[in-house]
Amino acid sequence: MGVSANTLFHFTARESLLKIIQAKYFFAKYSNEYFENILPQQSPINKVYTPLISFCDLTIMQLAREPIHTKTFGFYGIGLKKEWGVNQKVSPIVYVHGKSQPSLQLTEIIKTINSIPKTGDLKDKIEEIKLELIDSFKFIKPYESYYQKGKKGKKLIEHYNEREWRFCPTSKKGFSVIPSKERFAK
Repeated sequence: MGVSANTLFHFTARESLLKIIQAKYFFAKYSNEYFENILPQQSPINKVYTPLISFCDLTIMQLAREPIHTKTFGFYGIGLKKEWGVNQKVSPIVYVHGKSQPSLQLTEIIKTINSIPKTGDLKDKIEEIKLELIDSFKFIKPYESYYQKGKKGKKLIEHYNEREWRFCPTSKKGFSVIPSKERFAK
């Protein structure tokens, strides 16, 4: 038996499933994402709202043995061939921990970008680079944390076991990552 399925599953509530079937497409929703144990505490993007459509490539046996996935994300699911997902730019996410090389590199990239003087012709280029970097965060998730679906729990959750894939519309198309402090601002 393989570790992953050749199918991407999207789990949701019954009402959402009916909307997806009626519309014949998926809807991106903003999800609370927490990078507190990946980025420095003072980072403005360690708590954000990210537009995404979430999938997983868990096998049917894994889903049956560990119903925590369906309890958390919804009891109703749609399964599509992984090939479909790849063609639609759905991608597996990268799980990192605070001491990992990618986490440390992201922190250094952010520091470097923020240290560049924002004057003249560089100003627009720096903003463009920032947008691309922030968009790349849409595909990063902590290996483990206490947060699940925007709520902090008492039990440490190993997100790596979710085997998540995502479709994330880009900031260039109007789907920005929103720092949590700005979420409900005017």
